[in-house]
Order: sequence, then structure tokens, then C-alpha cells
Amino acid sequence: MDFFVARMQVVLFGQVVLGKKVQVAAELSNQLADLFDEEPILLPVPDDVPAEIPRIILRSKDGRYSSNISLNRANFVYTEKDKLWRKLQGIREEFLTSVGNFTKALIKSRVIVKVSRLGFITELVTFTEDNPIEVIQRNFLRTEDWGELSQIDLGLLAKMTWDNIKVNRWHRFRARTAETSPEGKPCVNFMVDINTVPDIEYDFGLEGITGFYSRAYTNIESNLSDILKK
Repeated sequence: MDFFVARMQVVLFGQVVLGKKVQVAAELSNQLADLFDEEPILLPVPDDVPAEIPRIILRSKDGRYSSNISLNRANFVYTEKDKLWRKLQGIREEFLTSVGNFTKALIKSRVIVKVSRLGFITELVTFTEDNPIEVIQRNFLRTEDWGELSQIDLGLLAKMTWDNIKVNRWHRFRARTAETSPEGKPCVNFMVDINTVPDIEYDFGLEGITGFYSRAYTNIESNLSDILKK
């Protein structure tokens, strides 16, 4: 069973200082012109709205790359737009290099002055001619006596420690019919969400951030192989 990348997102949680949004957006667009070649969007957000509401949106013209920046987080998103359906190893270097450049620009511009938590969400997809519910039953579950299932949405949580950093790793399988799939054909979605625990604040520097994302990527690759063993 082959899983392909549909979407990947990294999130840096912490203290964000935007100051004059026009100048910040212009500086980031200049430093990251290879990623975000669309005009930045500055949202007219009142000061009293929740901190997590985006203030600046950066995008590429082809829609593959985007970023939302709020007062307590900055995310970086890759979305598969060309239906190339690459596997994890096929996009690893491109994605991690882009994440590194994005992080460097945030730190160099002092947009984000403290990074206290990290998150990495990967959404994978495998297409099937069979009923996707039956695919999950056949490969991952023993549900012969449950009767006919109309939906499966399965979540699994593992807790880990990486070099004294406490980490949660969520797995979620979901069956998608042709009607509910954005790709328009039956598929199984597999999401992996790796994040540092929300009740502990760390102080990550550039090396720690890029190292975490590289390790998380490797963990997803190896863990996917283990999960798919029959």
C-alpha cells in the first residue's frame, strides 16, 4: 500500500512581534521570494481579537506554499496542487530546506523572538478501487463481528521523549468515499500529528527547531513502514 503526501504543515508557537505589518510582510516576502511570490495579505484585525487569528498571510502563486502569521504562532504549509502524488522520501529535501529557510527568515527579522512549542502535521493519502472502509478493516483492524460499518475515523496517541523534550504523536486513519474525498475518488487518509506537549514551554533556537522537524520527518517515515506491516 503506497501513501502519498497531500499536505504538510509545521507550526512554531511562541512570542511573535509584528510591529508595522506592512514592513514585516515586505521583509519576509523579500527574504522568501522563492517560496512566496504572491502579494502578501495583511488582515485588518483589531487589537482585541484573539492572538491566534492570522495577521499576515503569505502565499505562492501556484498555491503549494502558504503561511499564516498571528501573534502567538507562525505556520508553514505545503499542499499538493499538481497531483504529482509524491511519497515522503520524494519531497523530504525540498520541504525541510523550505522549512529551514522560513524559520531563518522569522528569526533574522525578529518576527518570532521566542519559540516555546513545535508541531508537525502530515496528511497522507492512498487511493483504492475498493471500499476504503474495507481497506482499513482488512489491513489494520479486526472488525468481522461488528456488522457493516458506514464510517471509520480511528485515532491513536503515543507519548515519547526526544532528548528531554516531551512529544505527542497522533495517528488518525479516515475512510473517504469518492463523494467526500477532495480528490474525487475513494481513498484512505492517514494523518500524523507530532507536537511538543502543550503544558511545557521550551525555548527552541534555530538548530533545535530544524533538528526537531528533521527528526519528526524521519519518525513519520519509519513509523509508517512499521504500521503498514501485516
